[in-house]
Amino acid sequence: MNSVNDLHKKAMEFADLGLRRRARGNAEESIEYFEQALHYELAAIDELDKTEALAWAVLHRSAGTLALDCRDFLRAEKIVATALAQEPHPEVAEELRDLLEQIYFQRHLDLKGITLQEDEIQLSLSGQEVGNGFVNVEEVYERISSSSKLIHRTVERKQNRPFRERGSVQKAIRENYQTLVSVPRSGSFSVTLKFSRPQLYFSGMLETAAIIDEFMDLLALINSSHITEIQKRIPDPAYLRNFFGLARKIAPDGERISQVGFTSVRDGEQRSVGLTMPASELPSLPPEMLSSQRVEPQQTTPREPIEIRGILRHADAMREDSNVIQVIDGNKRHTVQVPQGMMNDIVRPMWDSHVIIQGVDTGEYIMLEDIQLDDSA
Repeated sequence: MNSVNDLHKKAMEFADLGLRRRARGNAEESIEYFEQALHYELAAIDELDKTEALAWAVLHRSAGTLALDCRDFLRAEKIVATALAQEPHPEVAEELRDLLEQIYFQRHLDLKGITLQEDEIQLSLSGQEVGNGFVNVEEVYERISSSSKLIHRTVERKQNRPFRERGSVQKAIRENYQTLVSVPRSGSFSVTLKFSRPQLYFSGMLETAAIIDEFMDLLALINSSHITEIQKRIPDPAYLRNFFGLARKIAPDGERISQVGFTSVRDGEQRSVGLTMPASELPSLPPEMLSSQRVEPQQTTPREPIEIRGILRHADAMREDSNVIQVIDGNKRHTVQVPQGMMNDIVRPMWDSHVIIQGVDTGEYIMLEDIQLDDSA
C-alpha cells in the first residue's frame, strides 16, 4: 500500500504543477504536467489490491479528472466507466456520474475539426431537451438572442456610452457587430455565432475579438461567483444589472438544459467556458446595487423580500424617468419598480406572459430583483 500512496502523492504533485501552469495561461505546458500526473495515478491503480473497493473507485475518479485535464476525453470516459461498472459506494458513484457528465460536456465544447475565426464563438447546449443535433427552438433562440444583446451592451459600455434604457441598438453598432448563426451540427447541439467585424475602423471602434474575450471572461467570472471582479470590470450600476440579468437568461435552467458552453479561439489556442450553475443559483448583486433609486434617510419601513406570480400586462413607458410595470394576479394588481438596466433587455420581452417576480416590498411598491417566465402557468 505504501507504493500506492507514493505513486498517488507523485501524481498530485504533478497535478498541482499543471494547475499552476494553467492558471498562468500556459495551456500546453500544463497538459504535459497533467499527463505525468495521469501516468502515476494509473500506476497507483495497477498497484492497488482490487479488494480495496473504495480506494479503487476514488483513484479512478482522480484519474478520470486528470484525463479530462489532459483533454483526452475518450480515455477519461473509459476510466470513469470502468469504475462505475464495479458498482462503487453510492456517494463515489454519484461523483463519478457528475464527472462523466463533465466529460461529455467538454466533448460538446470541443471544436471537433471545426475551424473558428477570432470573431466567432461556438455555442453548445446539453441536457434533457437536447437530442442528436436537435433542441427546442425556444431554448436556443433565447440564448442566442441574449448573447447577441450582451455583445452589443459590451460594445456600448466599452465605448463609454450612457446606458441605453429604451430604443434599439444604434445602427452603426448593429451593423458593425451583427450576429450571424451557422447551421446546427450533429452529435450535440452546437452552432457557431459569428460577430461581424467593422469594415472600416474609426476612433472608438473596437476589435470584435476583444469584445468576445470580454464576453467569455465575464461569463467565466459569474459561473465562479467572482462578483467583486465583475464589479471592477463593470462599474456602471445599470450595465452591471443588465449583465446579471442577461447572464441568467443565457445560463442553464438545470432541468431542460443542464449546461451551456462557449468556445473561442485566440492565437491558435482553444478556450472554453461552461455555464454549469443553474440560473436560479447564480450569484446575485448586493441589495444596494439592485435599486436605481436613492433611499431617503428618513425611510424606516422594513424592506421585505417577496415573490409574486401573474401576467405582465402593463409598463409605463411614457415617461423617460419611469420604469414601472404592473403584474396582474387574478383581481390583484402589483406595481413593480424596475431598476435601470433591466427594462429593455430583461423585462420587455416578457410582456403579456406569465412571470415569477422576486423583489423587495418597500411598502409603496415592489423593487424588482429578478424576473423569470412561469413555466407552470
